[in-house]
Amino acid sequence: MYIPVIPTTDRGRAAAAAAFRSAGAISPSQARPRAELTSGIDPRRWDALLAEGAIREGAPGTYYWFELPPRTRPRVLLMVIVIAHLLVVAAVVFLAR
Repeated sequence: MYIPVIPTTDRGRAAAAAAFRSAGAISPSQARPRAELTSGIDPRRWDALLAEGAIREGAPGTYYWFELPPRTRPRVLLMVIVIAHLLVVAAVVFLAR
């Protein structure tokens, strides 16, 4: 199924996040039905956020807001950089033989 992805502005994303947080839908165990969460969220924006993974489905028919904790993002980036460097070093050692 094709889902048209529209850019989500920071303001639109913040509004959607606020709607989920105010409803308490911030984890799979606290997921809420879509009808409780869609007020003020454009259906196309909902689809875009669902496609990118910011909105996730908990139990069938219920949704919650997902985002990495702020301290996790730099750690993930650091891990990717370290792995890339290790791959480069391994390639250089392998090719130097």
